Amino acid sequence: MRIVRGSFSRIVVATLLVGAASMAQAQPIAVPPPDTTLGPGWNLKSRFNLGLSQSSVTSNWAGDEVGSVSWLMSIDSSSENQLHEKFRWLNTLVLRFGQTHQQDRATSTWLAPLKSEDQIDFDSFGRFTLGKFVDPYVALTFDTQFYDEREPFGTKPFNPLQVGEFAGVARAIFDTKQRSLITRTGFGFRQRVNRFHGVDPSILKKVTNDGGFEWKTIGRFTDAEERNEWKTDLNVFQAVYFSESDLDPAGRWKQTDVRWQNTLSTKVYKVVTIGLYLDFIYDAQVRRAGQLKQTLGIGLSYDLL
Repeated sequence: MRIVRGSFSRIVVATLLVGAASMAQAQPIAVPPPDTTLGPGWNLKSRFNLGLSQSSVTSNWAGDEVGSVSWLMSIDSSSENQLHEKFRWLNTLVLRFGQTHQQDRATSTWLAPLKSEDQIDFDSFGRFTLGKFVDPYVALTFDTQFYDEREPFGTKPFNPLQVGEFAGVARAIFDTKQRSLITRTGFGFRQRVNRFHGVDPSILKKVTNDGGFEWKTIGRFTDAEERNEWKTDLNVFQAVYFSESDLDPAGRWKQTDVRWQNTLSTKVYKVVTIGLYLDFIYDAQVRRAGQLKQTLGIGLSYDLL
């Protein structure tokens, strides 16, 4: 699975939009009451996705094309349990990793692979289901990647690592098997650990801390057959405190951080799935402009649980 442009991209996007429209049409507009009866034990879900594209050319090929192999693997898992009549616990884990292998144009030998995707996101969300308009919540988050490679400083696994602790109030707008939309707002703290400190001179501190307000909305919409699915994750963070503000005279730490991830998928035949992934990031301390990643392709999808 990789980024695709051109007419094929437009055709696949149109297919996905048609699937999303049919999924939305199949659902009533009325808001269902929150469902806090999950039944005994943990409600587990896990989906495995694998996308692959390949091309090759012979050594006497007259054009300037080169062979390539791209692959992307992802696992999307969740575990949820109504531990008590008034406490519900939801854990979500997203793993994404992919590489692109490419031939050298002059020698046709295969070069070292380049990383195209690398993401580990974990969110542990506990909501006190009191039956009110909003419910108190506590949350713990982990964001990292499988490895961080910096030339000429080497490679470090699970770097950088960001940990967050939050508390506030949450509202379950939709809470059914086919439609889930939970929004929460609160206050918390984040710690960012970068183990290239002391090796890369651009990394001035190993651990930095900030605190501020969080607004996070997570949604999942699917049809009755679960052939079409839209998942969205919007996270907005406004810092009011930064431990290293003296190292940021421009005050970029005061600007609002935004990350909005969207995954739209439709099954075209049993385990064959067309998927579109959009990831928008705005973090002024990393880049002064918004960053957008698009991944579009066809691959295999299998429900492990």
